[in-house]
Amino acid sequence: MPWMVSIVKKIKPDVAACSGTLVASKYIISAAHCFKHLPKEAFEVILGTDDLTQHPNNFQPYQKKFNLHKLYKHPSYEGKYHNDVAIIELENDVTFSDGIFPICLPERETPTNDRAKFSVTLAGFGSTGYASYICVVLHTF
Repeated sequence: MPWMVSIVKKIKPDVAACSGTLVASKYIISAAHCFKHLPKEAFEVILGTDDLTQHPNNFQPYQKKFNLHKLYKHPSYEGKYHNDVAIIELENDVTFSDGIFPICLPERETPTNDRAKFSVTLAGFGSTGYASYICVVLHTF
């Protein structure tokens, strides 16, 4: 999924700390809890990949890394689950390609009574439980 973003600690770029979604050439939506314990400078984002493995045989032709310029946490986020959203502004614009482009967002709001008719696919980097490994997670509802 070319809009899927891996958020990694700079000291450990082969392990996803969190996921995000590219929504514009310089902006990513993620969760505020990802940045609860470390400053934004400790992280970078990786786009255009589904495999963070750091070895020579892992050829990722679209992979690009970006530094975080600004981080905007929801003003009502208090470290729990409510309002757990953040917007990341990147230092540089992302050049779109076959492997990197923003997610398509609706042009208008979906009426509340129609929402039950749609299925949704979620994708991201993360653990599927208490295991210590990281993997790509896909769920369809």
